[in-house]
Amino acid sequence: MGWGVILLTMCGLEAAANVPAAYLACEGKADGDTCRYFGGLYGACIQDSACALPPDEDGVDRCIVCQDPCHDLPVGAECLQDDGESPGVCQIQPQCTDDPETAFDECRYCFPPGSTPEAGEKDDGGCTAGGGEAAATLIWGLILGWGWRQRRLSRATDSPRG
Repeated sequence: MGWGVILLTMCGLEAAANVPAAYLACEGKADGDTCRYFGGLYGACIQDSACALPPDEDGVDRCIVCQDPCHDLPVGAECLQDDGESPGVCQIQPQCTDDPETAFDECRYCFPPGSTPEAGEKDDGGCTAGGGEAAATLIWGLILGWGWRQRRLSRATDSPRG
């Protein structure tokens, strides 16, 4: 029973890595249209002019993606926060490195009016280190390996020899 729970937990961690592509939320939409990206967060369809991918076999444009609306707006512009209802203001996220391969600024986010963005307040987009799923899988693998070894050792000491 315990091993089944551990196995399901490990599979769940891997499934969390299967976030839908950002362009799927903008299928059939134009630049500037509202969208909902992974986790149900509010966003805007942004045309990435640095993208040169051809449409996929279904004709979906992979260069128009659902992102925080501020990625394509100037600092100080009005925006709607992740819930899609609360007003906000576009500000720069501190300690963020923009991806030079996109035409929009991944370090601008929609913050509550009058707030001062703190380092790490927003942790999505191009501003995170990533790799958490791989580390979690490694840790679970080590736990399972240790458990398997302990079980073999206990069986070896419990079995009669002779």
